Amino acid sequence: MLAELPPADRAHIRVLTRDEDAEYAAASIGSFPLASQMSIDWSGADIVRQEIVDDDAEAITVLLDMLPEEDAGNLECVVLWGSLGIPSISLPAAVAKRHLAGILEASAELWMFVPAQHLLIEYNMLGEVTAGRPPTAD
Repeated sequence: MLAELPPADRAHIRVLTRDEDAEYAAASIGSFPLASQMSIDWSGADIVRQEIVDDDAEAITVLLDMLPEEDAGNLECVVLWGSLGIPSISLPAAVAKRHLAGILEASAELWMFVPAQHLLIEYNMLGEVTAGRPPTAD
């Protein structure tokens, strides 16, 4: 995926270190119980929006609407993949929006975390796209 991006966008993408990956995972998907091996249980969470989609094309439309607007600045977006073989990445949300098709091609399941907005978006193999706020530790 990264090799196919224009150099200007590729320059903004950073592969997370193992420690960074663990930190972001704990702050986002780690805040939820698992519903299955590859999806989280959103019960009791502050859900912003939830949609069922038929395919990646429809998922892209929904994800574009869920991710921060361009005028929100270059908010960091962390992509955590459903496959441990793909390293997590950090990139501006605007860059993520421009390359959603490539991001979805990399893994059938993923989470996108926008730390500044405490927003987590999940897309799973069942066609569920959910955006919400991870619970915070009391």
